Amino acid sequence: MFGSQPRPGPVQHSHEGVVSPKRELPFREQVLRLIDNGLPMDSDTIGFHGTGSVAIAALMATGLLPTPKAGHIIKGFLYFVPRREAFAQHPEIHNFESDNDALLHAEGYAHANASLQYVAQRLGLDLSEVVHKAVASELSERSAGTVDAQVAKMINQLGMSAADQKTLQRDAQLCRGVVVGVHRSVLERFEVSDGDYTRSGTRKPSHGTPADLRVHAPGGFPIELISGIRVLGERDFFTRLKSDVAAEFLPK
Repeated sequence: MFGSQPRPGPVQHSHEGVVSPKRELPFREQVLRLIDNGLPMDSDTIGFHGTGSVAIAALMATGLLPTPKAGHIIKGFLYFVPRREAFAQHPEIHNFESDNDALLHAEGYAHANASLQYVAQRLGLDLSEVVHKAVASELSERSAGTVDAQVAKMINQLGMSAADQKTLQRDAQLCRGVVVGVHRSVLERFEVSDGDYTRSGTRKPSHGTPADLRVHAPGGFPIELISGIRVLGERDFFTRLKSDVAAEFLPK
């Protein structure tokens, strides 16, 4: 575990049986409050995680931010770009970035993940399946490389014309995603370990690649460990959700 002794966070509910003295709010309302609050840049936020609206919809439904269900290295892990000031004792502090650069990298991850989730949702692909994820990746990016035979076969089976693929790719690129703030209280609930891009990780740091950390949360990352949410795009998506919540709580 890295960093100084953390301060307890404002836990509203728990997936481990701890009940808050305050009335538990529905997950949807909690998420909307996190969005309204934006991304606090105070000492409670120790890092940034980039994702898309599909993951936020799951958070609203379950109170858990999904983590990968497949992948030998990434399965069950939530990765985040750390804030330098939150991990002053980390041995690789010199590889951690300023807030501005850390945020920029988190926004890049948000865009990539949002595009991937959008394509998977549109085509009914399961991102926990290796080939499905590769197909979603190929159709969400402007790839100029050679396509794997299995991936090419599945894309062909989808029966999409070249024009349809181009339209889907264009729409996917418009998905900017969201940046989720990781709350300091995560240090009390989980062990924070080095990610892929640290010296002890599976990939060595390189120029332009931020050092990352990760939390093993195979069941999902709990909503009470999120300090705030910054929406980078998909405003219509969140506007619709706010309308749904407002309608539910208005007097009948």
